[in-house]
Amino acid sequence: MPRPKNIVPTYRHHKPTDTARSWVNGAWLSLGRFNSPESRQAHARLCAELAVGSPKPIKPKAATASRPAPIPTVDEILLAFWKHAEKHYRRDDGTQTHEVAEYRQVFKPLRALYGSVPATYAPG
Repeated sequence: MPRPKNIVPTYRHHKPTDTARSWVNGAWLSLGRFNSPESRQAHARLCAELAVGSPKPIKPKAATASRPAPIPTVDEILLAFWKHAEKHYRRDDGTQTHEVAEYRQVFKPLRALYGSVPATYAPG
């Protein structure tokens, strides 16, 4: 009986370039400088995406314009929404509603996995 396929990609060191990479869906995916916090975070994000059944890891789109506009990170988008939520979700007496606390709980794992990632989606 053959060995079962490992569904969790391993964190590997590519010595010639000193980068971390993982084998995913038949191709090597570069994660950044080996053993850096960013590459470890990228590996954790990759494992989380594969655990929930994402068919392919999400990669940022390449810029097509000659002078691309800066792409905001997920943290920057969440901060803008957070400023809006603190003002918008208020009762008549001025106190915050429970939605603000719930958003805070939702943002914690989102920021941990995707905080430094550009806020783009590249389908396919």
